[in-house]
Amino acid sequence: SDAWTFDKEMHQIFEKAPHYLGHEKSLPNTGDYRTLQDENQWRMLVHTENGIQLISNICRHRQAIMQQWSGTIKNITCPLHKWSWDISGKMQGAPFFDTNPCKNLQTWNIENWKWLLFEGESTLTEKLNTIEGIDKIDFKEYIYHRTEHHECHYNWKTFMEVYG
Repeated sequence: SDAWTFDKEMHQIFEKAPHYLGHEKSLPNTGDYRTLQDENQWRMLVHTENGIQLISNICRHRQAIMQQWSGTIKNITCPLHKWSWDISGKMQGAPFFDTNPCKNLQTWNIENWKWLLFEGESTLTEKLNTIEGIDKIDFKEYIYHRTEHHECHYNWKTFMEVYG
């Protein structure tokens, strides 16, 4: 069936491929964040003291989206009940709880390849570096301009056959 084929393709092709998250320069300072628009903002990139991390943007208490779009923060706070986390996702406080429920935000590993941030296969850098001439490519001097999100409602295979 079409639904079965779609699910199989999503798993075998797209879920295993590295997922481009953005350019390191879009988060130049500690505390800068950018939500992932293609995921309806449920995760965000945050520039922490340890570099850029991919962190859940969903409150562990009432599942609210906490940050919108992009900006700079000192901590992550739920707009509903004011649960708070530091910018690396470690729980700081939960009002009206006698003890801290210690519900840290989920994080995911990311890989930085020549200033480009990816989630997915941890051997991305190793594989890319085997491409002839790849050492001549460097995205360090690129300047972040803007992010645009465009959703297309069509079969990707048809698009590739006609326009690819």
